[in-house]
Amino acid sequence: MRHKKKVYCLSLTAAALLLGYMAIPGTPSSIQAQQTIQGIEKIAALEQSDPAAIEKEILAMEAQETEASSGTEAPKQAESSDGSRTPETAVPPESGQDPGQTAPADHAPLPGETAPAENREDAGESQPTETAASRVDREMKALFTGTVIMGDSITEGLLDYEILDKEIVIAKKGMTAGAASDEIQTAITLSPKAVFIAIGMNDLEYYRGDGGRYKKAYEARIQELRDALPDVPIYINCILPIQQKAIDKKPVYGNVDAFNQELQDMCNELGLTYIDNAGLLDGLENIYQKDGIHVKKPYYHLWLEHMAETAGLERSGDGPTD
Repeated sequence: MRHKKKVYCLSLTAAALLLGYMAIPGTPSSIQAQQTIQGIEKIAALEQSDPAAIEKEILAMEAQETEASSGTEAPKQAESSDGSRTPETAVPPESGQDPGQTAPADHAPLPGETAPAENREDAGESQPTETAASRVDREMKALFTGTVIMGDSITEGLLDYEILDKEIVIAKKGMTAGAASDEIQTAITLSPKAVFIAIGMNDLEYYRGDGGRYKKAYEARIQELRDALPDVPIYINCILPIQQKAIDKKPVYGNVDAFNQELQDMCNELGLTYIDNAGLLDGLENIYQKDGIHVKKPYYHLWLEHMAETAGLERSGDGPTD
């Protein structure tokens, strides 16, 4: 009696499952219902032959229902070379493609990924590759081609920032007016159409604040240039202002104004052009490096523009007007 009661209950459960799957014909639920009907027929056959297997069959149908409602399916089995079955890697729902398959061309680009050309609004147009800064660098190289700029580590920044080339810039850390003969000779071999010199920061310390000795050494370098290149215009840059924090560490740096006055006197006496760049730094405290002496890249663009304007350099490639 107990066995018949259990079979009866299981039959009712199967019928409930059937009713739960009934839906509008032609829909996914209708297809599931057809599959369930086949399961019920199987259960009915088991009632006649193996009632104990009915519960196992119903549990299998419930598992199918759970998979269908969650939208997932069990991993497929791929047949290996020896005929056995091995699980395949399940395809992630968000990708919708086989593992290793190339993403479709119209997928949304990931962060840092360039969108396919056919999906960009500018498709078919040439893509800009030059920034404003690099354009200025290119213009400066063209502007100063054929000239020479000499100086110490501040001038060397033109090379460090890759603004100008070695064919234009002759710079050396620690350069002073009294020890620049080799660099003068290098400049002469280049046969420049103009020479710009920026020496003095190291001289403040080297000459211990004696601006007269600094001027005398500078005049000797000018004479070396004029002896070899008598018709080439020479432009003398001022010593840049030095921030107070650097002066506090080395008080000798406080002689910048006095040394610049010596440069102006020399230029007046020798008929040279003096270039005062101090005004380029007005209100730009952050343009200095941490040492309060050297400067950052934006200064160099300002400096080159100022020198070019002073010398009358034309962007067409013409030489200075002097």
